[in-house]
Amino acid sequence: MMNLGEHLRMPGENSPAPELMVRMMDRMAVDWKMAAAIDGGLAWYAARTKCIFCRHEAECRRWLEGPEALPEFCPNAKYFGHCAAVYTHGGSLGGEADDVTSQQR
Repeated sequence: MMNLGEHLRMPGENSPAPELMVRMMDRMAVDWKMAAAIDGGLAWYAARTKCIFCRHEAECRRWLEGPEALPEFCPNAKYFGHCAAVYTHGGSLGGEADDVTSQQR
């Protein structure tokens, strides 16, 4: 069973969030510079914050090791999917990016 300290884990040296977020973005072919440019960087910070406080670390690790499609458990899946699509197709950050970032909030 998880203790309170683990349950309320704060960002810092012991947080696996930065490593998991980087691995997920790599797996989904997300260009981090492009992702950080959406909505003046606010979407990036919202995604990072969601990752830091996410309660799905175990599911995330399993997903990263398997062949599954977009993870349903991940609160950032739509954002990462949109970022990957824009990067892959050389599209712009407008329109759909606004819809995705409004879902981030």
